[in-house]
Amino acid sequence: MINFNVGFAIGVIAGALFIMLISVTSAHAAEGDVTIHTVSTHVGVKGLNNINPGVAYDLTDRLRLGALLNSYKKPSAYAAYMIPILPRLRVGIGAISGYQLNGMRISGKTASVVPLFAVEVDVLKNISVVWMGQAINLEVKFR
Repeated sequence: MINFNVGFAIGVIAGALFIMLISVTSAHAAEGDVTIHTVSTHVGVKGLNNINPGVAYDLTDRLRLGALLNSYKKPSAYAAYMIPILPRLRVGIGAISGYQLNGMRISGKTASVVPLFAVEVDVLKNISVVWMGQAINLEVKFR
């Protein structure tokens, strides 16, 4: 039996590749992009906040700073270094506030800073889907 997290990760990667293959518009992160955080869904977890208003700004084509209302209805600020993998696929690494790290589990019981790892896929020119932990988020970008 496949571990849920491994199976979920494989599904997200396969879905991202499929979306890239069928999409006809080109998109990539660029200096000056503004990202609006909107909504999310949580896989395997119930009772979390799925309304996540926020905004981010790309200082460069790789460095993004942002703030949002997180899954635990707490304000979070983050900094991420975005690594392009394919023209429509990026991985972000950095740090985010408003969560607590217990071993390998992230919760929102106390506010501290934890590592951030995200996978971002451009599904349309100005629409991205981001997978971070157990959340899949929808973002709108303005260039």
